[in-house]
Amino acid sequence: MTDYGCVPNLLLLGQIVRDARKQEGLTQQQLADKIGADRTWINRLEKGLLMNPGMNRLFDVFETLHLAMFLRRDDAAGIPAANMPAADPAAPRPLLQNLTYEEARAAILAAKASAGEVGEEGAK
Repeated sequence: MTDYGCVPNLLLLGQIVRDARKQEGLTQQQLADKIGADRTWINRLEKGLLMNPGMNRLFDVFETLHLAMFLRRDDAAGIPAANMPAADPAAPRPLLQNLTYEEARAAILAAKASAGEVGEEGAK
């Protein structure tokens, strides 16, 4: 299994998806059909053009392409990450480390709320 480490941007995520899709021998259309999307969505994902691809659909892509995703808690939270090498201060930092689903959801909703994207109920 290839470890891509921290994926700092959507363009790199798209390149990883494209490489995995090709390794699986799938066209963009075949992948789209398997996850219930259209080919243009896959194309935009692979080019890093989707600003909000949606977690459920990304999970479908990852499952279909046999990719795994790991979340990590932010170093700034003051919680040491188990078995993690010391971070290079100049390197981009992952946003999340070792979060449960509930913690990740709460962090995402809090970030959206602070940006005025969602109300207190968690949906907009």
